[in-house]
Amino acid sequence: MKDYVDASGAYRNFGEDFIDCNGNWCRWGGGFYDYDGNYIRWGNTYKDSSGAYRRWGEDFIDGAGNWIRV
Repeated sequence: MKDYVDASGAYRNFGEDFIDCNGNWCRWGGGFYDYDGNYIRWGNTYKDSSGAYRRWGEDFIDGAGNWIRV
């Protein structure tokens, strides 16, 4: 079973490449664009799909609205 849904609606495992909110392919551990359109360096606070700000390692809401436990 996949771990979460990325911004494209595709199911991904943690550690796999994923699609960010601007439609870019991103490598796990690299930078990406969050739901506010801000470029986020890996490990910084980001905005998830629910509009909440999260820190890395915290639970979050994925692209399909699912609560994901990390």
